Amino acid sequence: MGEILLEGTKILKALAANISDLKSLPANVMSQAGSIVEANFSFNSIEGDSLDALQPFRHLQTLVLDNNSLTSLATLPPLPELTTLWLNNNNLEQLEDVIGILSRQCPKLQYLSLLRNPCCPNELTGKGENEYRMYRLRVLYRIPTL
Repeated sequence: MGEILLEGTKILKALAANISDLKSLPANVMSQAGSIVEANFSFNSIEGDSLDALQPFRHLQTLVLDNNSLTSLATLPPLPELTTLWLNNNNLEQLEDVIGILSRQCPKLQYLSLLRNPCCPNELTGKGENEYRMYRLRVLYRIPTL
C-alpha cells in the first residue's frame, strides 16, 4: 500500500491488495476509498459480481484487475475519473458488452488493455492480424477517448 502524508493525517493514495473478492476489503481501506487514485487487485479470484464494491472509489484514475476470474463487467459502477484500466488475463468473452459498459461507466478512459481474454483476438488463439485490426477499430469506435 502506498500512502502520502497530508497535513499530519495519513491519506491512502495507492492500494494493492491480495483479496478473494472486492467485498472483503477491510473497513479501514473502505473508509479512505474516496482518496485512492490507484488500485491494483491483480492475481486474485475476483469475479464480476463483486465489482459494485468499487462504488466508493470514485476518484480512481488507474485500476488494474489482471489475472482474476472476471467474466463480465455488468456490476462495474461509474468511475468518472478512470483513465487507465488493465483487465488482462481474465475470462471476458463478450466484447460488445465490455466496451458498452466501459463507454458508459468510464467517460475519461484513455488506456485499456484486454490481452489474454477471449474477447481479444490474438495469434495464440488462432486469430490473425485482420481480426485483431477489426477488434481495435471496434473498440476505438465505441470508446473514442482511447
